[in-house]
Amino acid sequence: MSAHRLVLWIVCAGISGCVTPPPGEAPARPDPPPVAPRAAPTPQAIEVLEARHYERAQAHMQARNWADALVEWELLTLLKPETMDYRTALADTRKRIRDAADGWSRAAEQARRQGNLDQATLLYLRVLNVERDNAAAAKALRDMDTERTHRSYINRPPRMVM
Repeated sequence: MSAHRLVLWIVCAGISGCVTPPPGEAPARPDPPPVAPRAAPTPQAIEVLEARHYERAQAHMQARNWADALVEWELLTLLKPETMDYRTALADTRKRIRDAADGWSRAAEQARRQGNLDQATLLYLRVLNVERDNAAAAKALRDMDTERTHRSYINRPPRMVM
C-alpha cells in the first residue's frame, strides 16, 4: 500500500508542476536588487596594477615560465593597448612558447619511436604546460595511454578456468 501512495504522490507532484496561472495573470517576479554604479579606476590604481603585472611578467620571463608570462603580457596589453613594449613582449613570449613546444614535441616523438614512453610522456606534458591547446601533444598522450593499456592486457597471464 505504501508503494501505491508513493506512486500517487509522485504523479500528483508531476502534474502540479505543469500547472500554469490563468491567462492574463502573470506571476509576480521580485525586482532585481539595485546595482551600485561603479566608479572609474583612478590613474594611481591603474599604475599600481600595471606595475604589479609588469613585475610578475618579468619574473616569469626570467624563470622561463612562458605560459604564465603570456598571461601577464596579455593583461598588460589589455590594460594599456597603446604601449608597444607590451605588444612586442607578448609577441616574443608567444614565439618562445611555439619554439619550446616544437623542440619538446620533436624530442617526445624521438623518445616515443625509441620505445621510451615515460620520457615521451614527460616531454608531451611539458608541451601542454606551455601550450595548453596543443592538440597533437594531447592526442599523442592519449595514443600512448591506449598503447600502454593494450600492452598490459596482452602481457597479462591467462586466467585459469576450473
